Amino acid sequence: MLDNRTRVAFYNGLVLPHLDYADTVWGDQPGLKSEMEKLQSFQNKFAKKIKLGKMSSSEALKCLNWLPLAGRRLFHRCTTVENALKGDIPQHFESFKSTLRSSHGYNTRNGYLPRLPKPKTEFGKRVSYFRFTNDWIGWWDRSESSNPNLYIPRFRAIIDLISKQKPSVDIICLQEFWFHGDVMELFDTQFEEKYRIIKLKRTGFKTDGLALLIDRSISILSICPIRFNDMNRRVALLVHLLLPNEQEIVLMTTHLTYCSNFIDQLLRMSQIKKVKNEIESYQQKNLKLQLINNSFYTHKYDDLICLTLKSGYVHRNNVENIPVVLAGDFNGCPEDEVYGFVIENGFVSSYKTVHCREPRVTHRLYSGEEILVDYIFYRNPPQSQLVPIKSIVLPAEFTDEEWPKEFTLSDHRMIMTEFELETKQDNQPDSQKSSEQLDQRKVMCHDYDRV
Repeated sequence: MLDNRTRVAFYNGLVLPHLDYADTVWGDQPGLKSEMEKLQSFQNKFAKKIKLGKMSSSEALKCLNWLPLAGRRLFHRCTTVENALKGDIPQHFESFKSTLRSSHGYNTRNGYLPRLPKPKTEFGKRVSYFRFTNDWIGWWDRSESSNPNLYIPRFRAIIDLISKQKPSVDIICLQEFWFHGDVMELFDTQFEEKYRIIKLKRTGFKTDGLALLIDRSISILSICPIRFNDMNRRVALLVHLLLPNEQEIVLMTTHLTYCSNFIDQLLRMSQIKKVKNEIESYQQKNLKLQLINNSFYTHKYDDLICLTLKSGYVHRNNVENIPVVLAGDFNGCPEDEVYGFVIENGFVSSYKTVHCREPRVTHRLYSGEEILVDYIFYRNPPQSQLVPIKSIVLPAEFTDEEWPKEFTLSDHRMIMTEFELETKQDNQPDSQKSSEQLDQRKVMCHDYDRV
């Protein structure tokens, strides 16, 4: 008698591929309703046999976390549209290009969605690109992001959680920041008095991106937007900061591609290598930066909304001798190749430095799997030392060993690290540091997409 685990493996390896094969072509076509019902009946019977309990087929599917076949077919059609939006357009989907060209560029909430022409015949409704895109838009209309009554209260709760941290956070790195007008206005209204906000939208049709909130006591010397220009259209942001005590740090934040297949893993490695190269390229430029009276003005170009220096006194430093903080959603665990690459290039996890281990869970997948993907890394030059003295996963009242069922604001938990920056003079021994050379700063990293 096979155990349940072996039966599930048998189903996933030998049965499910046959049910999924080319289902975007033949699935849910008019005239095939009875065939779809027969396939669903087969899946129901298989699920009940695996569970070997007295339960309904719907209960068995729920216990096994299996989608009904109609749901899988819908998911596959929507995934095809998602990949096409990224530029990976299959040959039988070439007509989708004209659909993309018909989308308008106005700054409306759903302005980037493809605009479908109305088919004149029933045959036109069965064309792949029309069915797939129509399904995808229908899914989008049912999602949280199309309903301000759902997402605005959630964002207010996230803002409240950030604002309650005492002492307050100096630098906040946000991934999957929504470029909806009402969301940006909400963050600007709540935080503009304390923070300068830098935003960088992903290229293409996605309406999310990165945002940095920098305490107004910290001067922004330089801003470098980085676009990976790959099929996932991810971005990164580098900022060069001057602290109130005249010490400097370089901060980089990014959100790497989610790894769902071998191609995504190659993309993630390409992205993290570009992040590393951009940091080192900026350091090697050894720029002479100028700043006068901390005077700033706001401007926008491309997808970057930022604050730029207006005028200032001359500040000179060797950028290669400045500590670097690298924070974000890396979509990988400590055993991952990307994590290993970061460590090999001199970076250290702030949470691991404080606790001698990484947190167990910072992200809960839609499947229910609980994993670690979010980090705040740092790298020190010989002349100065960033020392993490405290690092926690928020909300702090819950353990990092498992996902708290009470936390529903996001599918990620925030990591917050408090750093102490120590510097020494050229003629000063390593063991001697004066109190004037210490500065404490708190950095928070959070990917706040919806569960």
